[in-house]
Amino acid sequence: MLTREKHAALESEIASLIGKMVLVMSRFEINLNLSLRGLLKEKLGEDSEIQVSNMNLKDRIDRWRKEVATNFADDRELIASLDAWHVTMTPIREKRNRFIHGYWIVDGKENEVVNLTMSIPGSPETDEIRLSLDDLRSEVQKIEDAVDEFFRLRRKWSF
Repeated sequence: MLTREKHAALESEIASLIGKMVLVMSRFEINLNLSLRGLLKEKLGEDSEIQVSNMNLKDRIDRWRKEVATNFADDRELIASLDAWHVTMTPIREKRNRFIHGYWIVDGKENEVVNLTMSIPGSPETDEIRLSLDDLRSEVQKIEDAVDEFFRLRRKWSF
């Protein structure tokens, strides 16, 4: 069992990592929305903003990928990079949903953080993921790397 001070230090570091995850994903989502609106504006005009705001994250990522692939269909390098990014981003998006909408518990006894989700609010059925501090750091790094790649793609091909 951790001392109160060590538990507080563990909790603080975990909170910092979760906060970083939220901030990085927020920066990504804002820029995804802006890019997608820009790609759709020619087709939909002002309705592009409404359409994008009504999409969930999966739909926005998929639509963005489709629009970029359509606009740059002859660019094999971009299409390969886009497909590789999408393969990387899909499990990150799935975990993002779980991490953002789940419950976090610090297990000081095991020196882990636990993410819990419930299938239906009030349901006794829960699913948990246990992560060591290193595992959580790794998850945050994967998110940062994928978001950095998104920005690299946008800069290189100007979309």
